[in-house]
Amino acid sequence: NYDEPKVAAASVGLTGPVVWSKTISAGGTYDFGVVKLAGWYQQNRIEKLSNVNGYLAGITVPVGLGEIRATYAHRSQTNADASQSAIGYFYFLSKRTWLFTQLGRMNNSGTAAFGLGPARTEEAATRQLAGGRHVTGLQIGMRHSF
Repeated sequence: NYDEPKVAAASVGLTGPVVWSKTISAGGTYDFGVVKLAGWYQQNRIEKLSNVNGYLAGITVPVGLGEIRATYAHRSQTNADASQSAIGYFYFLSKRTWLFTQLGRMNNSGTAAFGLGPARTEEAATRQLAGGRHVTGLQIGMRHSF
């Protein structure tokens, strides 16, 4: 017999010992040499909550000593859709050091309140980001791996 996966109810804002949860995810990349494509799709089903679906499409294009990267991601949930688009240039000084600049935009609708960082709706609310608002951000930096 197959037992459905269970997660702690408190982790999804519910009371009680356990709830049913199911996630299906698939993704992949393909490098054509002159361009690299990436894609990903995910479905989340959690008992007593609305379903969440998401996908991402990305492209990487080598340019000189660097590369241009662009992505589009979308998350759909009842009255809480969100879409994020981003483009950036990465310049490689060496295998371990690179400079980068990125521009991103998050479009929230309904009650969705996502920022541009790795945050959940609940965390965005603590930063006073109202549902349905849009966020634009710019990054300029350097990365070095030790």
